[in-house]
Amino acid sequence: MSLPQQLARLFVRSVIVPGQIEGGTTIVLEQGGPVPYGLVKANGTYYVVSPQETRRIALAGVAYVAGPMRAKPQNNFPAFDLARDRLIEAGYFVFNPADLDRMEGINENTVPDLDLLKGCLARDMAAICRSTHIALLPGWEESSGLRPEALLASVTGLTFLNAVSLELMNPKAVCAVIGARLVGEYQAQQKQYEAKQLVN
Repeated sequence: MSLPQQLARLFVRSVIVPGQIEGGTTIVLEQGGPVPYGLVKANGTYYVVSPQETRRIALAGVAYVAGPMRAKPQNNFPAFDLARDRLIEAGYFVFNPADLDRMEGINENTVPDLDLLKGCLARDMAAICRSTHIALLPGWEESSGLRPEALLASVTGLTFLNAVSLELMNPKAVCAVIGARLVGEYQAQQKQYEAKQLVN
């Protein structure tokens, strides 16, 4: 879902909640003709501003959806889309990797090569740096792509949400789970290495 589509839905629903969005740009919404909405920051809060209506609508936040994708049927796009819609209903602007993939011609059946994955990861890291929240889908513990995303989100102070319930999650607990999995994988690899050394 594009930025204009998301903001159109928010304006139609008259969502007025605190939050943040990247400033310094102007977008165009098609509502009876082009209407410029500015994205501005005032007193530490980010607003969508309608010059014609002289009103400001603040968002609940800018949420990035994270979770398992490539190892799931249909690249898990349906789950990402449901989370996006749930977050929009709650008043967030959403960076949905499934939507970002679609914009680049990647669909539910694409099996990306390493270069494509690197490009997606670079794009997604930039989106996280422009977000206020990260919403984790079920199965996040098993997602290798989520590891760097969650660590970056933690370092940059994002608020962690459960993408289904929208309840708060503890970022330190999330990173501890990721760390434990990495340690377990390292130990397993180390045992394999040592076993090979004994054979040789």
